[in-house]
Amino acid sequence: MSAWGQHLVKQDVFNAIANEYSGEAAQENVRNIVQYHRIQGSPMMESVAKDFVLPRLKAAGLEASIEQFASDGKTKYGTFTSPMGWDIHSGELWVESAGGAKNFTPIRLCRYSDVPMCVSTYSKGGDWKGELVDVGSGTRDSDYASKDVKGKVALAYGYAARVVRQAVLKHGAVGAVIYPAADDRPDHPDMVRYNGVWTQADELDRTRGSFQISRNQYDTLKQLMLDGPVVAHGKIDSTLSSGKLTLVHAYIRGSQRDREVLITAHLDHPKWSANDNASGDGAMMEMARTLNTLIASGKVPAPTYTIHFMWVPEYYGTMAYLANHPEARRCSAWDDPRAK
Repeated sequence: MSAWGQHLVKQDVFNAIANEYSGEAAQENVRNIVQYHRIQGSPMMESVAKDFVLPRLKAAGLEASIEQFASDGKTKYGTFTSPMGWDIHSGELWVESAGGAKNFTPIRLCRYSDVPMCVSTYSKGGDWKGELVDVGSGTRDSDYASKDVKGKVALAYGYAARVVRQAVLKHGAVGAVIYPAADDRPDHPDMVRYNGVWTQADELDRTRGSFQISRNQYDTLKQLMLDGPVVAHGKIDSTLSSGKLTLVHAYIRGSQRDREVLITAHLDHPKWSANDNASGDGAMMEMARTLNTLIASGKVPAPTYTIHFMWVPEYYGTMAYLANHPEARRCSAWDDPRAK
């Protein structure tokens, strides 16, 4: 098969892009992005968009801008209810006592500053303490049929949002601790999963916070629980309020300005997470820089259709954009240039 058959562009254009594109620059973009705890609707997400992505795009000569939409736990975009704005400063989870043992030395299970993913996103700030009660998945009423969690801490392997709604809102628990199920990547026993409470505005007065621990930490807790009650103490300094969904746009204008090709990636996810999706974001930033540089230098012709790059908060940012831009809901059939 000819090179033209393999690529969507002619060989000389492909070669120009390959020679200009820098994997090192894309990786450097990723290194910068992962410094931020990029949670949808949060000030942290707004910061990475405004303080890094936008200035870097403008420095590359691109037409770039920020667009924001309400994110308050009640505004709906299509069928999606926007998340509340969430800002977190610190969080710690401790084992304070175990089995009535005298002179027990408290054990710190996690600290937000060390492992940001150990605090469930959209956790309500507060200070709570209680005996750990293992409720299995913790996502169904049946998980609590013979378990009393009122005034205690639910220990569960289900998704945090569902666990908190069951354990805290329905059954009176003071908080939740989430561990990986036995079949969840058992070859990574020290893994701490990404999890979220996704507090809605009408739940704010009643909800509590949640933490994630690793499988090895869970096994340690279960061993301690064999000798009697184990008391966990969680402290979270965070706020839940009205926030903003922050999108970044960049454009390479085409000769037919009323039509565009949209290239998008989600900019959110926890601090230090790279492949989901900071790697895509960093690569797309370098893609935009590469094409803009080549077009400006005359090495690659300007496009017929505008190329629109968009970095979004996953799902919610896309839905908010579509809700506010009816023109973006129309899609034309694509003509594959290789077929001509």
